[in-house]
Amino acid sequence: MKYGIESYFLSSPFSTIASIILTLGFYRIGKIILKSYFFKSSIKNVSVLNYQYISISLLLISIIFYPIVLFIKIDSNIFYIISIIISLFGLWHITEKIKFIFNYYNLLNKFNRNIHELFCIIFVLLYFFLSLAPITDADSLDYHLSVPIYILNNGLFPKDILWFHSAQAGLGEIPIIFGLVTGAEQFLGLIQFSGLISVIGILKKNINKIQINRILIKNYYLILIFLSLPILIFLISTAKPQLIFIGYTTLAFAITFFDFDNKDKKYKDNFIFKYFLIIILLYVSFEGKFSFILSGFIIWLVSSFKILKEGKYKTFITINLLILILAFPSLYWKYVNYNGNFINKIYFPFFPTIEGYSQLYRSINDCEVPCNRSLFLFPNSLGRYTESIGVAMIALILLLFTNIKKNILIILSVLFYFLIIYKFGKFSARFLIEPIIWSLIAIKYSKFDLNFKYSVILKFYIFAQSFITSSAILFGIITISIGFLTPNLKNYVLKNTAYGYELAKWVSSNLESNNKVLYSHRSISLPKVDVISSDFLLYTDNLIYLKLLKQKKPEFLVVQSNSPNNVKKLISCTNGIYKKKENSFRQNSRNFFNKNNSTYSAYIYYFDYSKLPDCFFE
Repeated sequence: MKYGIESYFLSSPFSTIASIILTLGFYRIGKIILKSYFFKSSIKNVSVLNYQYISISLLLISIIFYPIVLFIKIDSNIFYIISIIISLFGLWHITEKIKFIFNYYNLLNKFNRNIHELFCIIFVLLYFFLSLAPITDADSLDYHLSVPIYILNNGLFPKDILWFHSAQAGLGEIPIIFGLVTGAEQFLGLIQFSGLISVIGILKKNINKIQINRILIKNYYLILIFLSLPILIFLISTAKPQLIFIGYTTLAFAITFFDFDNKDKKYKDNFIFKYFLIIILLYVSFEGKFSFILSGFIIWLVSSFKILKEGKYKTFITINLLILILAFPSLYWKYVNYNGNFINKIYFPFFPTIEGYSQLYRSINDCEVPCNRSLFLFPNSLGRYTESIGVAMIALILLLFTNIKKNILIILSVLFYFLIIYKFGKFSARFLIEPIIWSLIAIKYSKFDLNFKYSVILKFYIFAQSFITSSAILFGIITISIGFLTPNLKNYVLKNTAYGYELAKWVSSNLESNNKVLYSHRSISLPKVDVISSDFLLYTDNLIYLKLLKQKKPEFLVVQSNSPNNVKKLISCTNGIYKKKENSFRQNSRNFFNKNNSTYSAYIYYFDYSKLPDCFFE
């Protein structure tokens, strides 16, 4: 068994090369899939096809492997063999594109004819390089990476209620496995980059051949509004599977609202397949991250209304039953492993949950400190710029200047989305990206002209935020993404920006890889030891969990001087200090403006699990 992400990833820059080849492999497979009549005809009217190649192939491989890892133990070599096959497709694609690469001067000349397109391409390239950054954020280094590592080591999805944070993992962790097993670290960021590309493909697609230049320019302004979203800077450089799911719901939205009718009787079978594709896209997004239930419900409701309006009752029932059958393994697994209540496994705090999980869900849903519901629009510091939406909120206002009668469903959908998020959800920028995109797509399909009387003011703000965001991306590339170039640069980046890296490195150097270690820090994917997370103590100290901890037989306990008091109570269950290092670890942050120079100490104790649970309450 291998522990710690650094045990999996290749050295820089070989990890980057492997990541690009693997990504191109998924691109090539997606190209083959979208040659299918049903896929091609369902997507071609709402998106540039090749922008969807990677996301569609990732969708299919996730659907295939997710139910398998829930019940059937899979040897890691199977994932390795499949990853190698996918990489061979990538090499095949590269060999076919060598002539294109050599003719890049002609490509640049083509782009120079349209300054708007050139600016968008530079913007996208900046995001591409940012996506190559080493993984440094807390959520990714917690369950997003530790769950795939668990699957590779054990062959199955974790079903451990003691490990609270693993309850947030889902289908979105499946593609990460293929990056880990081939040592392709940058593939994790490229997954999110493919979600960004998917959305751009929908915004870029032209639907009118008249006045093509004006439409193109309008589309590029809309793309710029999307690309200038500061929150994308945060999402693109993590292993958090959010942008890829935004790509799926956006595609489902575009098909539902702008290309889902049954007017042409010759293509009635395609009409049915479109509905099936919409539901699949929504199911995968929901199964990957429960927060997509709101956007998924809205799109499902509208698409279902349209198909029922056409009298396709049997189609409606059949397709939704098929999706329920597809979802059944996951639902059953959650029911069996979470005390007979599958709701416990998904992020939904309004149903009864097993002990401690309601506190977990409440903490996830809490407003960030300092809590201010306007921060998504106006960040209160430079450090929170990447947690905001900014000028893109103008899209919601512009939506009202389109044909309201024609777009009434979209307007109502956006208003309903905001109402539910505001009253019951987490009013955070990353959960507001979807209605912004919906508004941009509606504007794209409308006759609204961006060359109105005071449009120069709007364009100024668009370019101003684009400049600030692109500058922030460039700064991120210089300070973090450079880690993909050489091992020394990567070590420098991790040392200064990765959450808990130095602590994990110290622990790994003092313990054997087969030691069972009760670990108090969030970044449990970093230490090269058999980690047992103590995250349950953040939410409960119930006797049930202490008994479960005793069954795991941890040998060592790692505690920090800044650990919560509940975690420090475990010191009573130890037999003395094994190692200590005082005032040597920093609270690292990848956000330059959120740097904290304070230090903390760390201690490794000999842990005596036989004293549990009584010792905890002494």
